[in-house]
Amino acid sequence: MFVDPGHEFADVLVQLCGPGAIYPRGGAYPAIANSGFVASYAASGGRVDPGKIMKCYDPSQPPVLKALVREFAVCQDGHSRYLVGLLFSDMTLAFTLLM
Repeated sequence: MFVDPGHEFADVLVQLCGPGAIYPRGGAYPAIANSGFVASYAASGGRVDPGKIMKCYDPSQPPVLKALVREFAVCQDGHSRYLVGLLFSDMTLAFTLLM
């Protein structure tokens, strides 16, 4: 996959709630339908094969990552002055491997 879909709040909002989802500042988060991953990937430049973003690994395929996820704690809160958006992609990967 040559295109990296966005990991910032606005990108995740689209991925979880679908294109056109609006989050009013301080308001309730829109209903989550997991309906915008392909649209978000296409908007990031993955227009050739946008369905590619929905492919994933079986837990038996990346055994080293699976072992790391199962053996070490994963923090839910990241505290950093810089590159906070990049932290969420790592946490997402870790939680995905646990499923």
